[in-house]
Amino acid sequence: MEHKKNTLFNRRNFIRAAGLGSVSAFAYARWIEPNYLTITRQDIHLPELPPALDGMVIAQLTDFHYRPEHQDELMAEAVAATNAANPDFITTSMANTPKIAPASL
Repeated sequence: MEHKKNTLFNRRNFIRAAGLGSVSAFAYARWIEPNYLTITRQDIHLPELPPALDGMVIAQLTDFHYRPEHQDELMAEAVAATNAANPDFITTSMANTPKIAPASL
């Protein structure tokens, strides 16, 4: 009778780890990440940019998965942060564009 070696890296442990990883990633993406506002500021150097456009501020709003019943405070925070930056332009690239845009923006 052959005795199987119980190793850390076997099919059963791999399936368990993959399942736990998938559930964890889903939970993070569903309940944690949507409640964070991240602001990133970048200076972009374009050598051939016309002098009239030098110093222009562009606000890029992206990845809002806005649910009015849960995230009014987060949206208000995003609007306040955008307004505080005093941008010359505001752009969006969203998978789920809100049906009602905030009036303050």
